[in-house]
Amino acid sequence: MKLRWLSGLTGLIGLTGCAPEGEDICAAAGRRYGQPVCLQDVESAEGWESLTVEARAVDQIRTGKYLVPATPEAPLPVVFVDAGTFPLHHLFFTQAFPEFYRNLTFDEYVTMVTSQEDREYFSGALTEYRQSGGGSFFGVIVWDDPARPDTAISCEQARIVLEALQPHFAIGALRFVASSVAQQEAVGGWTCGVPTGRPADVAYEVYTPGEAYGTVRMFDAIDLPAASAGGGFGWQDILVLDEAPFDLDRVVSGIVTGTRQGVLSHLNVRSAARGTVNAYLAEPHAALSAWADQPVHLVCDLDRYSVSAADPEDAQDFWDRLRPDPLDIPAPDRAQRALYGLLDLPVSTAADRDASVRAYGSKARNLATLYQTIPARYQLEGFVTPIGWYFDHLRQTTWIDPADGAARTLAASLAAWHADPAFLADGTLRRARLSALQAAILAAPVAPEVVAALQARITEVFGADAPVRLRSSSNAEDAIGFSGAGLYTSVTACAACAGELPLDDGLRAVWASLWNPGAWEERDWYGIDHLQAGMAVLVNAQSEDERANIVAFSHSPLSDDSRMLVEAQAGDLDVVSADPGVWPERVFLTLQDGAVRLIERESHASDTDVWILTDTELQDLGALLSDIEGWYPLDASVPEGRTLIWDTEWKVLSDG
Repeated sequence: MKLRWLSGLTGLIGLTGCAPEGEDICAAAGRRYGQPVCLQDVESAEGWESLTVEARAVDQIRTGKYLVPATPEAPLPVVFVDAGTFPLHHLFFTQAFPEFYRNLTFDEYVTMVTSQEDREYFSGALTEYRQSGGGSFFGVIVWDDPARPDTAISCEQARIVLEALQPHFAIGALRFVASSVAQQEAVGGWTCGVPTGRPADVAYEVYTPGEAYGTVRMFDAIDLPAASAGGGFGWQDILVLDEAPFDLDRVVSGIVTGTRQGVLSHLNVRSAARGTVNAYLAEPHAALSAWADQPVHLVCDLDRYSVSAADPEDAQDFWDRLRPDPLDIPAPDRAQRALYGLLDLPVSTAADRDASVRAYGSKARNLATLYQTIPARYQLEGFVTPIGWYFDHLRQTTWIDPADGAARTLAASLAAWHADPAFLADGTLRRARLSALQAAILAAPVAPEVVAALQARITEVFGADAPVRLRSSSNAEDAIGFSGAGLYTSVTACAACAGELPLDDGLRAVWASLWNPGAWEERDWYGIDHLQAGMAVLVNAQSEDERANIVAFSHSPLSDDSRMLVEAQAGDLDVVSADPGVWPERVFLTLQDGAVRLIERESHASDTDVWILTDTELQDLGALLSDIEGWYPLDASVPEGRTLIWDTEWKVLSDG
């Protein structure tokens, strides 16, 4: 993680967050924030109590959080975080020290405190543990990511953390406490002289008591990220994990982990905020193996838990209370068959734009609205295919429904499944059926007249053998209240290009992505009627030799910062869905009267020390986005207390 720094249009300016002479950095930050944020030294029991919280565990008294710099470039020294003010380190970084970390994303934070290559800090919990024979000891947990063995803490790193903390902690000797399975297995063989402490042997511990209904899903921590990304579980599932993950961003019904969680762990804090039942159970896979992939009613009390078969009606009542209010999407126009160019799609009035979403999806409507106003040099040629083609494909394809072995159309199967309580409640069953449906969509021939019409229009607009980008454009995305970001699939296709998908395969791939399991789970959480969702296709020129990919926000989505945020990657690297440990260049733009007055370059992209975007490009982009923000029509009301932020994607081609 490179040190953040800022540059103006004509030169560098320094950071201004340093403490005044004679005032330590925590005191200065607390004065700015308006309440205590941290201590640089714990000198008394009163100081310890002031920045910790009750641990609420059988063998623990109070617990807090710390930071130890892992590199000389880290802006913050050793600090003890005020856990009452900041239950999460990420909040501490962004709110207590915005001069350094105002727009730090959660993924960047994880990299910053777990990556062996890019670690900027060691972080974790500092807890007072009860000893079985009486008395107590102070134990230090150093976080790594159980899903990534390459982040495992070494003996030498544990020693560094303790030696950094001890001179600042005057009320007791510190010991290292292994938290993850990998740490527990490794610590017995350590020979670097790290003092260790062993918590009590606990068989069961609840963090968020209550009840949950859901299907039991068992995962090892190392397999959990892939399962999460692939929609392998959802809000109707109870996760049973061999060990507690570093974090879990998906909503689930309940969580049981095979390693204990700290009161201030990310998983525990998030679960408590959501009201999600969360508990530790020794060897949970063995204890709950009889319930694997079964719908259950889990009750976690303070001193015991129980599992029983779930009553479907009780489960549905529970889930209905759990979810947000249902969200309506525009009903699809299944009759429209015309192909419209982006400059020709009717979008001049609110009624036109509503009709365009219903027939051609949100992405097509949005881009057409944009293109019909901005200069041509910012456009890629394109046209849109109708949602009706997708519905035709479902109505015209007959298969043997795996639910009951009957012959029916794909459309009829979907209608039957969404009236089937088992499909709606059983995630394993649902994902199996959705995978079978996607395979059927991909295997069924596209109507010849559809392929002919698509090829003719591609030839007319781009040329007979030009590769094109087929982009998802459903009526269940890009809306206030439901962005649908990353749920669906876009592909490159070509009628006669070696190595590219044929056009019919490309169409089917985009259509089938409407039923990606993760997309179904996301729509369902928001109460969207799946049978009203349809998929159109936006056809754009396939840009080649890209010099940069860009995401630009009209305001920072990470804080109340009113500056524009621009993130960029070189070439065709993805900004939105980057691999772990990869982050884009980040720049902030301050505008006045529609023009960029200040460019503040916060950080380079992870793989380069060279700025990707020039000042001229940033000035051009900022002015254009400011203009768009001023006129772009908004046909839905913004919820009270929320701020609307425009999110746009751009490319810089090789010709500029």
